[in-house]
Amino acid sequence: PSSGGVVFVDPNAGTGGQGTLASLTGTIYDFGAPLALPTPGYLCLAQSGICVGTTSNTLYTVNSDGTGYRNIHCFHYDGADGIYPGVVVAGVDGKIYGLTSGGGANGTGTVYSCALDGSAYAVIYSFPAKPAAGPVDIIQGSDHSLYVTTSTDGSAGLGTILKLAADGTGATV
Repeated sequence: PSSGGVVFVDPNAGTGGQGTLASLTGTIYDFGAPLALPTPGYLCLAQSGICVGTTSNTLYTVNSDGTGYRNIHCFHYDGADGIYPGVVVAGVDGKIYGLTSGGGANGTGTVYSCALDGSAYAVIYSFPAKPAAGPVDIIQGSDHSLYVTTSTDGSAGLGTILKLAADGTGATV
């Protein structure tokens, strides 16, 4: 079915309650059929109608009509490339940027980037060990800088906004 311009994650729907990608006109991809994939989490729309999303351990792409599902990165539980992927965003520069809530150099999460096909995956920033940052959201501004919100660090322990260059350098709070 046509997506009607809106595609969203319904995490408890579908075969076995494994989650679906849905549109205003119905289910477009069922994570429970036929492979019982991990439950979907976050989703964004990249160029040419390609959706990019995360599950508990993967980064994937799928066309907005539900065809062409493809895992483009698997997060290994050794944590080197981050674990527990969260929010993902399509950058204004054509790259994909995302957050993990664990793993990385200090075990407290990462910011990563990759191409739409998953190539050139790189951890571009690891959150400091103390205090644990609690990365929550990420956007790329028109200035091409990345802006990341955190939930648990900062002077009052209520979170911060972190600004990074698109290559992960120049972190300022």
